[in-house]
Amino acid sequence: MAYPTTITTYPTRIDKNASGYYVRHEYFNIPADPYQMYLDHVPQVAANTKIFASGGAEWTEDTTGSPGVNEFYVTYTTGLVEFNSADVGTAVDAQYYSLGDDIMAEHVNNVQTEVLNIETELGYSPSAGYANVGARLDAISGGSVVLASGINGDLITDDTIRAGALMDDIKGTTWQALAYPTIAGNKTDIDNHIADVTDAHDASAISVTSNAYGATTVQDHLSATGGGTVRSENPHGLNYMDIGGAIQSLTGTEVHASGNQMSTAWNGPDQNQYFYFYENSNASGVHIAWDDTYDKITMNEQLQIAGSFESGAITASGNILPLASGNYEVGTLAVSFGNGNFNEVQAVDYKTGASTGADGFFTTTDGKTVTVKSGLIVSIV
Repeated sequence: MAYPTTITTYPTRIDKNASGYYVRHEYFNIPADPYQMYLDHVPQVAANTKIFASGGAEWTEDTTGSPGVNEFYVTYTTGLVEFNSADVGTAVDAQYYSLGDDIMAEHVNNVQTEVLNIETELGYSPSAGYANVGARLDAISGGSVVLASGINGDLITDDTIRAGALMDDIKGTTWQALAYPTIAGNKTDIDNHIADVTDAHDASAISVTSNAYGATTVQDHLSATGGGTVRSENPHGLNYMDIGGAIQSLTGTEVHASGNQMSTAWNGPDQNQYFYFYENSNASGVHIAWDDTYDKITMNEQLQIAGSFESGAITASGNILPLASGNYEVGTLAVSFGNGNFNEVQAVDYKTGASTGADGFFTTTDGKTVTVKSGLIVSIV
């Protein structure tokens, strides 16, 4: 039977009649073979026990032990009543004086008082997770003659509380070498442990869960540095090369570089690369890009350079020419004059050296008129 999880308060039992009390109506149906049943109470031997057919006449009490039809026999030591087989299933009503229960009431009251006292003393579920209270006490004591709690006043008297209750991380190797001594009888060892600042409390003696870096103590983590400068703002001296490709994006109000280069796609592979500018409510509205497919730098807006051509604002070691189809500005994809195909060339005037060519027209021998502008033939009609 399991120990109760709450303290039960029992009602007090009071004797109604020390010499017996009268059971006025006890209804039941006569059972099948063996045609007998126990009354709710044991009737008195000297009292008249009466059984009536329910709502009918009184039956006869048999004293031989072999009741006939509409008869009954009572065993007064147990309260067992026997009937005739012909009366099986009949509804009857028993009326009798029961034995006095003053001794029984006193006994129940005493039992209830003892149970209440035990529950109050032990409290709720005293065995807790153990099989019984004894197993729990054995687990608590753990030594020779000690208090069950393992505590005597302000002093710990046995090995119920061990230095081993501390995490292994802060024990120290000296304490471990002493086979994890208990507090009882080992106060000197504990004092040594407390005083052993280097071995027991140094960061190198505090172990940690190892990670991919391989550090197994706090000191290993504290000492880990990267290729950058160690300072208060960067205690581990990390730089971008230490982190490698771990940074996928970098966002800030300003980005500064104290070195002599800024790169994209530093480790490859070959790919298109972009610098974006916010424009028209679009974070990537304007861009300068490297087009890896055609090996060229592109822009999606016009380019304006402050300065003059004469001052070298735009220079080239080859030819810079617009395409031959349509109107283009300087800076579009160009081909050399030798390979060009122009629909139209317009200019205010043309010069050879410092001289402007003459204007005029003349007629050819075949009758066509040739118009000259600034020394260039501009039409033949």
